[in-house]
Amino acid sequence: MRGAVAVAARGLRLNLGCGPRRLPGYVNVDREDHDLRQFPWPWPDGSASEVLMEHVLEHLPDTLATAEEVLRVLEPGGRWAGAVPYAFSESAVNEPDHVRYLTDTSVRRIAEMVGFEVVSVRLATFDDVSRLYRLRSLIPFRGLLRHMLINMYDEVRFELRKPNRPARRLVYVR
Repeated sequence: MRGAVAVAARGLRLNLGCGPRRLPGYVNVDREDHDLRQFPWPWPDGSASEVLMEHVLEHLPDTLATAEEVLRVLEPGGRWAGAVPYAFSESAVNEPDHVRYLTDTSVRRIAEMVGFEVVSVRLATFDDVSRLYRLRSLIPFRGLLRHMLINMYDEVRFELRKPNRPARRLVYVR
């Protein structure tokens, strides 16, 4: 593990699973820095003000444990933001290394189970798609058809917040 990963300062901004997308002002962590499947992560409790995970969660086998670990490293009021491929999209099912398929409902449920406050969870489309794909925004009742037709949306974007007070958690059985 590289020294930059084990920084113990408060107010860290973590970009986890960053791949080549390294952001200034963040501790950028990818596979060669730390395996996010291994718990606990190398940051102290409450040490991060923000955790960014863009298209990472679907690669990790234990979604609830990952969400619990994000909650642990965030300071009260800290922000967890990111995106996952929408379960009913080609970008979700065409990747052989995806181990989870998530919807907006499942992201909300995970947040609720672990104790996050939901700031926003929304379905989104990629901006860099062909004109044919852009036409899907014109389909009437698109929101209702999203579970029946593939590729109505590309991803689920989310922003969650760690409560300032101890969160009420739902009890779940593993």
